[in-house]
Amino acid sequence: MADNDINKKDLVSDLKALMEQYDQSCENYETRIQELENGAVKLPKMVETFHRDFDIDTKLTDTDIAFILIGLTFREVASGLFKSFKLNRLNDQDSAKLFHSKEKSNRTKKYYASVDEIISNPVPYDAICSTDIDIKKEVKLSGFGHRFNTLGHDPVLGFIFGTANIMTNTITVSNGMSSFIPSIATYHVGTFEKDMLYDRADTIEMFYRIYERISNDPKEGFTAFGTALIKELIHLLSDVKTAKSLPIPFVGVVSPQLSRRMQLYLGIDSLVVSSNIAEFFVSQLIDKGIIIARDFWWRYIEKGQANEKSVEARWKLIELYINEGALVGENAYMIVELIQGNVKKAIQGYSFGGIWYSLQKILNNQQMIASLRGEYVINRSEEYIKNV
Repeated sequence: MADNDINKKDLVSDLKALMEQYDQSCENYETRIQELENGAVKLPKMVETFHRDFDIDTKLTDTDIAFILIGLTFREVASGLFKSFKLNRLNDQDSAKLFHSKEKSNRTKKYYASVDEIISNPVPYDAICSTDIDIKKEVKLSGFGHRFNTLGHDPVLGFIFGTANIMTNTITVSNGMSSFIPSIATYHVGTFEKDMLYDRADTIEMFYRIYERISNDPKEGFTAFGTALIKELIHLLSDVKTAKSLPIPFVGVVSPQLSRRMQLYLGIDSLVVSSNIAEFFVSQLIDKGIIIARDFWWRYIEKGQANEKSVEARWKLIELYINEGALVGENAYMIVELIQGNVKKAIQGYSFGGIWYSLQKILNNQQMIASLRGEYVINRSEEYIKNV
């Protein structure tokens, strides 16, 4: 009987302890739920705080601004040098003196020019006159327009057709497209009072004769080929910086008239195109150099210690402001020249390559900064939720 009373007392005691433990757990759960509810209510404000913290962490310092000004200065100096290079052209005579020794035409054979003749003769595709009335009707060449018709003056195709013309005393001209197929014709060039077209030639035959020449005497053939190739390169270099420059590669094959009008009215030629391509890469090089220098300065001079994401965002902001400044500068140049009526100068001098790079960089960096901001806010929010 006594044992039963003891067991009942123990049971009641254990039950009371369990009830107290249950009540305490419920109270703890309620407290935790209330804390989570309060945390959830505060989360939107905390997210706003995290955004402000990101802005504070990525705020540009005086040193950052100095590097922006340095980068912008380099970009503007590069743009000015490229403008000067594109706009300040040589006349044909001055350019020829820089690149050519004295030349005199002495062409003796069809489809063949000796190494000595290759060296001493002017390039055959500079001929603009003809002894044959029918050829005159077929081929419209002039002092200005012949560069847009003759494939020897194409900055890319010239290394094929121009080199072949030099080795074979010929000229290959483009007549544009015929039924969606390039129409080209080759003519013999001979020495009269000056270089003149005097007979029709065959383009395939021209290349076959070169192949045959190299096959029969490889040493002489390759010597002639190398000499002609160098002469082609020198001639292109002598023409590219002149007022007429050289046509845009391949355009003359499609339409010599279009190529000519692009240069005549808009000033778009090989010098402008190649300069803009160079500007694209120079702009990229300057930006990379500035960011490398700024990162080095921060790590080793300032001994910077900060969140890597916020530092990366600052570097992206530096690039962003440099390129926005470059964009404003180039557009200001374009507007001023157009107001003054200098359409051709505005187009020729405008840094299309640099601006294309800047536009890409602005868009990419804005996206990158937004992505870094989002990552920063998410990480801070996760930490906040864990600590609620």
